Amino acid sequence: MCPLPTRLFRHHKEWVAAIRPASRSLVGFFSRLRSELACQMTLMDLVCGMGLAAAVAVLLMRLEYRGFPSYAVGDIAREDIRASTDFTVEDRTATQLKARQAGEESPTVFDYDSNLVGTLERQIRGLFERGRALAREVRGSSQRRLRPTQRAELLAKLGQEGALSVPQVTLQALVSREFSADLEEQLIGLIRRVYQGGIASSRDLLLKAQARGILLRDIASGGERLVSDVFSIKDLGQARVTVRDRIYELGVSPSERRALQPYLEQLLSPDITFNRAETLARQGAAAGNVDPVVIQVKKGKVIVRQGDEITDPILVQLEALRRHQRAPNTGVQFAGFFLLAATFLYLLWRYLALYPSRQISIRNQYLLVSLVLIVNLAVVRFFLFLLDGIASGSARPFLQVAEHLYPAVPFAFGAILTTLLTTVHVAILFSLTLSLLVGALTGQVPLTVYCLVGCFAALYGIHHYRERSIMLKAGLLVGSVNVVTMVTLDLVSLQPSPGSFLAWKMVPSFSGGIVAAMMAAPILPLLETLFHVTTDIRLLELSNLDTPILRQLAVEAPGTYHHSIVVGTLAEAAAKAIGANPLLARVGAYYHDIGKMLKPEYYVENQLHGDNKHEQLSPRLSRLIILNHVKGGLQMAREMGLAPPIRDMIPQHHGTRLMTYFYEKEREQATGQGEVSENDFRYLGPKPQSKEAAILMLADGVEAASRTLKEPTPAQLNTVARKIATAVITDGQLDECDITLREVDLIRESFLKVLMGIFHHRIAYPGYDFGKIEKADQGSPVH
Repeated sequence: MCPLPTRLFRHHKEWVAAIRPASRSLVGFFSRLRSELACQMTLMDLVCGMGLAAAVAVLLMRLEYRGFPSYAVGDIAREDIRASTDFTVEDRTATQLKARQAGEESPTVFDYDSNLVGTLERQIRGLFERGRALAREVRGSSQRRLRPTQRAELLAKLGQEGALSVPQVTLQALVSREFSADLEEQLIGLIRRVYQGGIASSRDLLLKAQARGILLRDIASGGERLVSDVFSIKDLGQARVTVRDRIYELGVSPSERRALQPYLEQLLSPDITFNRAETLARQGAAAGNVDPVVIQVKKGKVIVRQGDEITDPILVQLEALRRHQRAPNTGVQFAGFFLLAATFLYLLWRYLALYPSRQISIRNQYLLVSLVLIVNLAVVRFFLFLLDGIASGSARPFLQVAEHLYPAVPFAFGAILTTLLTTVHVAILFSLTLSLLVGALTGQVPLTVYCLVGCFAALYGIHHYRERSIMLKAGLLVGSVNVVTMVTLDLVSLQPSPGSFLAWKMVPSFSGGIVAAMMAAPILPLLETLFHVTTDIRLLELSNLDTPILRQLAVEAPGTYHHSIVVGTLAEAAAKAIGANPLLARVGAYYHDIGKMLKPEYYVENQLHGDNKHEQLSPRLSRLIILNHVKGGLQMAREMGLAPPIRDMIPQHHGTRLMTYFYEKEREQATGQGEVSENDFRYLGPKPQSKEAAILMLADGVEAASRTLKEPTPAQLNTVARKIATAVITDGQLDECDITLREVDLIRESFLKVLMGIFHHRIAYPGYDFGKIEKADQGSPVH
């Protein structure tokens, strides 16, 4: 019998041997499960997705909390209301009183014209200078003083000129003094003394503003100063009295003083005026800068007791309490919406990873759709809040029910954007997600159905964006479908609306579709540029043959230009035949050979006189020149900002095909010198990645080969198309794009129809033998 330790050891090894395969299988299962769940998702993608889910959850949360009824001033409280938290509230009455006091304490602003005295001085000097000039004219050169007749003549001339509106008695006194410079300086000095301290228009205003303070603002320099002695400022009456008192200081006779007094009084005008607008503005600014008076309300304080009347201060405190309160179980609500949003966003990621787009990366497409979803939910939330406010403040019975207005919400604008920027399948998934989230937000099943039907209508109405008016048509379609859906939901409800209400409901339903299209139109170009998405409208812009690059191609490489136009026609017909994007195929054909403009003379379609430059070059040098048109075309496409799907077709339409002509030429020249590698004479690729690129490769080859036929017939054209397609397939050029052999046959048949139209025969014109004419032209001498 074996010892106990030996038996235990043997049993342990048996258990390990039995468990090891199961554990390996379990580890493998969890490893495969983790890989399946990750689905190309990195840690950064996971963090980004969680952030997006959190944003969606915040938009879905219902934060409204009403722990007590809404009251108005004069209502009677139905229960005691206590502060559930500490908060502060503004005392509006006290704040208004404080603001009023601040405005009243603001000083009164008076404008001070410091240039007025200088203006008066220049006026006096101008009068005296003119008087002396006229006196010299009258006096002549022989006399020192004016004779009485000359004074009369001088006085007459001054009267004719108006003499600056000077009184006649003053002019007589000045003429008698012959406008002496001494009298001029005395008058100017008197004016300066009168204006010392300033002259105001009204002394009553000064006395009224004295209590609040007087602020003098120099309108010339902008300087300001407060007036401490208001009595130093005169009014016009006091200024005239000062003139009468100080006129005795002039060294003239009493009669002359009486004559000068009216003129001096006439010169006086206020240099200090009240500025009402500036005063009011400063009072308003002072009132606006007042800090609000706040009241601290402690938790547990009774704001109002049952049976008390609601006054304005109590109502203010109740509104402040409502703003500071939060909905209960906010964390639980957020967690629930977060899990819901995370589930939808994860399903979106898996779908994009399983069915990737050729035009946009998974991450860009995921971020684009998520961003549109968040913006759409934010718009829905805003409109619901707006419509709730309209309902609460309306006096009309129909408008008082917010649910009657909810159809006006532009639910479908996100579906419009997603359809144009991604694919219809992604837009369908977006519409389902949005509708369910709207249902979670509002808690209304009919609104969920309404949102879903409107989004599906948008998908149908704007599948292809080929013209600007399609956005308006989509809005009209969505609006019409919204009306039908609303009426249907109302009729199947347990309480159908009256006929008048049902008619009114049609207005917001129809407007919801129009607003959705109006909102999508300006956002579309922004998202198109931000995420580098090429829409049909961008392709239409590129299809314009009047663009600078295509005009340049037509001038510098006319053969290549004509070749591109024909290839575009072939590609468009083929794309229609297999359900690809005809517009993308045609536009890609227009730009696929723009690199040939760098050296147009090295390509046979541009060699108008039959001189082939490659005859003088080695095959390997010719290979480099031919390859350079792909590289140069890509560089030109990047510089002009060509759309990525169009730019990618430049190298993909050649793929990794063999340059057969130069390869065979190199083999002939290298006879006996070793083997020539095919890889040295192949294009650099990549191979076509989309159906449109594959169509372009086939169209390019078929068009070029058809030009070699001298008298093309339908049978010959069919043979050419079949041989080109077979060669491309055999060479493995279509291995990386999702195109089938059946679609290749359809492409070939569409090529044949187009080529037969291009190479059609015409009935001979009677009386014309173009063969003889050509021979005659060839034999005639050249003049």
